[in-house]
Amino acid sequence: MKPICLTIAGSDPTSGAGIQADIRTFDRCGVHPFSVITAITYQTVTEFFGYKSLSDELDKQLETILTVYPIKYVKIGMIPDVKALDIIVNYIKKYDLNVVLDPISTASAGERLSGEGLELEIERALFPYVKIITPNISEASYFSNSDISNIKEENLDDLKKAAEILMNKLYIDDVSQKIEKAVAIKSAGSNHDEIFDLVLVNKKSEGQMKKVFHIFKKKKVPFEGNVHGTGCVFSSAIAAFLAKEFSIEEAIVKAESFFDDRFLSFIELHDKGKVI
Repeated sequence: MKPICLTIAGSDPTSGAGIQADIRTFDRCGVHPFSVITAITYQTVTEFFGYKSLSDELDKQLETILTVYPIKYVKIGMIPDVKALDIIVNYIKKYDLNVVLDPISTASAGERLSGEGLELEIERALFPYVKIITPNISEASYFSNSDISNIKEENLDDLKKAAEILMNKLYIDDVSQKIEKAVAIKSAGSNHDEIFDLVLVNKKSEGQMKKVFHIFKKKKVPFEGNVHGTGCVFSSAIAAFLAKEFSIEEAIVKAESFFDDRFLSFIELHDKGKVI
């Protein structure tokens, strides 16, 4: 039977990001996509005009599919408000879902995708139930309260400390410390010539938990502007490979390779925006 995976995220009419990008990624990675929409966004690839929360419809969406289908893996993206957050957390706990969280709070164009201050509520309520978190540099900086915006590969101490701070926030007690988890910080060094992802995995090794760092180097592609939806594609690829029963480390390695292939094959749309 084909593996299945759920995405809980906002809808993007360009299909470059959000739930549409997740569905495309799940399909490309060989898993059947289920989807629950948290919000409708009004955006192009290059401009963002606003969103409408669907938190009033969220409970029914989740109840409908989770009571029927044996879903165990979920990627979570846009959470528009506290009501949506509380509903999502309740279903994670009820169905013991394995969560990949892309802690997105702003669109590619820079506008907010959630209410002010929601990040702290997400950290408090959702982080302890997350298996893998995939922040970009600005998100990792915010959640770790660290200045890591100008990191170079030859000096990673501050970035590693930030990853460890984030990792600690994914655990709530001594019992949970025995659960394998990971932090994947995307696009470090983007202010310099070489871009890389830093991944910290807390994994079981010979009966003990062991923290292991990985560096994934990227090619800096010389073009103007940003590629829309990169974080969505990366995090949903990880969730897809977890659903295919790869280990956390294996899922991240495969997602990195998948993402690199997609990124180098980006599509440029009529407004010069780029999607993968």
